[in-house]
Amino acid sequence: MMPARASAVGLSVLSLLALGGTLGADGGARAAGDPFVQDLKGVTVDWRRGKLTAHGAAAGDWRMPSAEIARAGAERRARSAGRARLIEALRALPLGGGRRLEPAAVERAVGRARTIGVEYQSNGGVDLQLEISFGDWRAGAATVASASPSSRDASAATPDAANSLPPALFLRLAEGPLAAAPVVVVKGQEAELGAARYAPTGELPEGTRPVTAKADKKGRLLVDGDVAVEDFARRDAVIYVHKVVR
Repeated sequence: MMPARASAVGLSVLSLLALGGTLGADGGARAAGDPFVQDLKGVTVDWRRGKLTAHGAAAGDWRMPSAEIARAGAERRARSAGRARLIEALRALPLGGGRRLEPAAVERAVGRARTIGVEYQSNGGVDLQLEISFGDWRAGAATVASASPSSRDASAATPDAANSLPPALFLRLAEGPLAAAPVVVVKGQEAELGAARYAPTGELPEGTRPVTAKADKKGRLLVDGDVAVEDFARRDAVIYVHKVVR
């Protein structure tokens, strides 16, 4: 006969797996209904917010004398599982132009992962969620600069002296793929944006004058007009897209 505690742990494992499956199904449903929410290697990528969210769960060790003592180990295992999922997702995350994050950048981002929710089970199991922001992979400033709706002209935005990151740019794209740090091409010269978030063109704030761009076959953003490529280098951006291309 299976010991009562082992049986309880078995039920705990099943419940945690069921919860993980529910979260995965929900993420998939949202991804199917919202082009700006994507499931990537079991991690939810929210392109609107510029966030990656991973779920991790672990049952308590029934050999421990109490659920409270078992909980510490379960939390370490749950956190490790969430971090492993984030690593896989970050390795696969498209930056734009066929680029992917370097191993050192992946390590930096995972090291900055934040716990946004923890559920402690009565039998020692732990269920938690970890979150990373676009730009957490940078060696310097970590998070994405916020875009102020009051910035009407994207190309005329100036750095904020109180912040090491300049305010985000606004770009408008008729159609194109989602990329976390797209390459912009101006008059034949390339520049990598910092970190990009996305929204539908219908949410473009009234009076905003975004820079118009067009995606080429490599996924780069081609920009015409009297602008300088230096205005885009390492700048965070909010890109308003009419049609997302997978």
